[in-house]
Amino acid sequence: MASLEETKKGVRIMKKIGIVMLILLFMAACGNRDEDVIEPVETERELDQRATSVQFREIDVNLESEQFHIIGEVSSSGGLFYYHVELDGEIIQEETFEEVENSNSEWNRFQIVETLPNDVLEGNSPPVMVLYGKNESGEPINENYIPIDTQK
Repeated sequence: MASLEETKKGVRIMKKIGIVMLILLFMAACGNRDEDVIEPVETERELDQRATSVQFREIDVNLESEQFHIIGEVSSSGGLFYYHVELDGEIIQEETFEEVENSNSEWNRFQIVETLPNDVLEGNSPPVMVLYGKNESGEPINENYIPIDTQK
């Protein structure tokens, strides 16, 4: 028969094995996080490198109350384009970019809905939507100036 000391030694070994198994179980559970993977956000420079060629066509502008809708088609080699709104040469709505849903096809439909401030709607000068791409240096290319008629 096993002595008391041998039994105690066996119990200690079993406890150590149990602790090691629990630690391994926790480590395996913490390492399995497929659904929580965070995709890296593209930097502005990476986005600029994507939009190297852009063209627009069939642009239609509608103003409803203080919102305006711009609908048209875009062909963008990088899968995105940029826009901002100007009034008398000053930017009144900061630069934003739109991703093209299917950059593999030549022309893709797009829609932009923005809101204009009341003072712009009541002014005499029409605001201008500027649609464009960017070159590798981040400079605007192929700028298209689209006036928004705010007169009722």
